[in-house]
Amino acid sequence: MIHRYFWTRVQFPPPPPNFEMDNSKIIRSSLEIALEKIKNINISDEEIKKAEYFEIGKKIAGQYLTEKKFNLLKAIDSYPETVRKYIKESIENILLMNIVLPRKDSIKKENRKAMEGIVILKKDKNTALQICSAIEEQLNNYKRQVDETYKQLKKNFQSYLEDTRKEMEQQIGLKVKINIESIPEFQKQWKEILSQIDSEYTNFLELSKQELKNIS
Repeated sequence: MIHRYFWTRVQFPPPPPNFEMDNSKIIRSSLEIALEKIKNINISDEEIKKAEYFEIGKKIAGQYLTEKKFNLLKAIDSYPETVRKYIKESIENILLMNIVLPRKDSIKKENRKAMEGIVILKKDKNTALQICSAIEEQLNNYKRQVDETYKQLKKNFQSYLEDTRKEMEQQIGLKVKINIESIPEFQKQWKEILSQIDSEYTNFLELSKQELKNIS
C-alpha cells in the first residue's frame, strides 16, 4: 500500500492595520529587569576604594617585574598611608601569581625577582626569606628532576628502537637517524610523566604561597 502525504501551507492572519513593534518598550523592559536585579546590591565606599587601588597595585607590580631599577617601596609610599594596604595586597597577589614551575631556564630569574619583591613588602622578613629559600630550593629540584627524567625517557626509547634503526639501515643501505622526540608514543609518555611531576610540585608551591600570604 502506498501512502501519500499532502502538505498544505498554513496561512497566518495578517497583523492588524497600523501595527508597529515598539522596540523602546522591549529595551526599557530589559533595563528595568537589570536595574531590579542590582538595586539591592550595596557597594560600600571602602570596596570602591579597594578596587580602585587594586588596579594601581597591579600596575606597580608590572613595573617592578619588568623594570630593572624600579623602587617598589618608593612607588607605594607615593600614595596616602590609608590606601597603601590595598596597593600592597594587590602587588603581593600579582607577585605570588608570577612564582611558577620553571619549565624554562629564564623563569628561574623571574621567580627570584617576584620573591624578592614579596620579601620587600613583608614586615617579618626573616620568615619570608626562609619560605622563599625553601621555594627556590624545591623549584631547582623540580627543574633538575624534569631534565633528568626527560633524558632518561629519551635514552630508553633510543635503546628500544636501536634494533629497528639497524634493520632499516641494512635494508636501504643508508644511515638512519630516528627523531625520538617526534614519536607520538614518546610524546604521550612524557606528557603523562610531566603531569605527575607538576602535580607534586604544584601542591608544594601553593601551600608555600599561602604561608607567605599569612605572614605580616
